[in-house]
Amino acid sequence: MSRSKATFATSLRNGESICRITCWYHQYKAIEWKNWAVIFLPIYLKAHLPKEFYEMYMKFIRAIQLSCSTLLLPQEIDLVRNLLADFFSDYECIVYQYKYNRLSAMRPSIHQLLHIADSLKWAGPLRAY
Repeated sequence: MSRSKATFATSLRNGESICRITCWYHQYKAIEWKNWAVIFLPIYLKAHLPKEFYEMYMKFIRAIQLSCSTLLLPQEIDLVRNLLADFFSDYECIVYQYKYNRLSAMRPSIHQLLHIADSLKWAGPLRAY
């Protein structure tokens, strides 16, 4: 891990070092996956994904960022609901494409995203549980 720290000396908001994903992904904890998904991938994917895929991904990321906030106002929970509903709708059109042979792309976990806003309303921000 020290070699990884030497090559990625940059630190994040909380002071943790960035570990090279290709070498250390099998040891990543939730915070490291979150950092890659929320901080690094939006930068990297902007140059590599078609615009419609990137915009879909960013709706998902914005919803996750809001969901992980320390404090959520009711209008922010509504925004999470709308962002995830938009993401789901885009996902259906772009990825699933309403085709039977692509049904495997419609995993139950994708559908469960539509219920995150309800959980936020009932239990508070994701940091609470």
